Amino acid sequence: MPEFLDFLFAFGQTEHPKDFHFTGFRSEAKLLETDATVHLPELGRSGREIRMCYTIKSVENVVSQDSQQNWPWSIRTTSLCHSFDIGTCRSFWLIVKANKLLRGRVKTLCSTGHLFRTDVTDENESARQAFDSTLQIHQLLCALAGENWRWYIGSIEEKVQTLTRGTLTDTVDLYKHTPRRAQSWNSVAGTELTPVPTEEAWSSRFSFEHLQEVHFVEEKANEALLIIQANISVLRDLSAFYSETVKSIRAISDTKIFQTCDFERSIAAAVKDLTMQQSRLTMLLRLLADRRSLLDSMLQWKNAQMNLRLADKAQVSADDMRIMTVEMHRIAADTKKETINMRIITLVTLFFLPGTYISTLMSTSIVQYEGDRLKINIAPLVLYLETSLPLLFGTLAFWYLTNKWEGWKSSKNKPRHGTP
Repeated sequence: MPEFLDFLFAFGQTEHPKDFHFTGFRSEAKLLETDATVHLPELGRSGREIRMCYTIKSVENVVSQDSQQNWPWSIRTTSLCHSFDIGTCRSFWLIVKANKLLRGRVKTLCSTGHLFRTDVTDENESARQAFDSTLQIHQLLCALAGENWRWYIGSIEEKVQTLTRGTLTDTVDLYKHTPRRAQSWNSVAGTELTPVPTEEAWSSRFSFEHLQEVHFVEEKANEALLIIQANISVLRDLSAFYSETVKSIRAISDTKIFQTCDFERSIAAAVKDLTMQQSRLTMLLRLLADRRSLLDSMLQWKNAQMNLRLADKAQVSADDMRIMTVEMHRIAADTKKETINMRIITLVTLFFLPGTYISTLMSTSIVQYEGDRLKINIAPLVLYLETSLPLLFGTLAFWYLTNKWEGWKSSKNKPRHGTP
């Protein structure tokens, strides 16, 4: 059947599953001689046949675990293409599965002798046996479609309880802010401030990573619900197709060698079990939605309390900066007054400095008056210059070196750009 290619294209190794949720049931029945398209008696093909192809998905416990969430389960796809020739009672099977699980089960079923009996000589009995053998293989696939869902859903329930059970018992503390009043710089240094909670006090075993894990589990539960619904639809279509086909065969040939009662009962039992698992998943998703909402509310509450804490710290810093600003303003005012006083002293000093220098120079032996005659002694002048000039240059050199030293210390202690 060309439609089988749609199911076959979903296979292949990919980084992420491709067409993972694609499934369905396709069938056609050519029961009349006029409907026969390919009539090849030498190949055992009468042209009157029923054809079908479908895909089911099953859950399997695998050895390799999910690299991110440590999830030891895998959803596996099985696609089948089958035809049964009504005239010759020959079957064609094409089953595609990514491992050898189903192959081993089919071999086991064939080796038990329940499918084909070689001691049957009656033509009608042989046709009935061939038809029943196809139904048994279909039942094998239907059993695979409902396998392990109980344990898979149990794992999801356990994961949900582990992640969210604490949301019902944990308490959330309210951060209490006590306003602080400080009036001066000294009071800031000596006042006992309101204790700010540490990171450990605000840490909780619920975090954003927990919310991510809850979303991962919810995604797995929704995925399982969709797959179970698809499997139920395929099984019902398969049962309805065989039931209608057998009724059509009886109406055409008035024969009752083909029976589907046991097959329909087994399909109904599988559908019933899958429906129960579907109900479990529906209730689990409701519980998970409530727990996730509660967890999200707790995380939002935690963020709100952390914002209050940061606001409190910002208020404390703002109060300290205000006090520092007031103190610096006072210091600046005092500095301005001292600067004015120093300016006055400097002006007075500059006013009297030339006269003081001249009077000091004239009081030495360098300048002498002999009557009305001015006499300048060279030897004292040379001694004065030899003494004062080295001291002057030494003072300037000491000032220069001291200024350089202070600048180097300031540049060394200055924090680099981008570092605290």
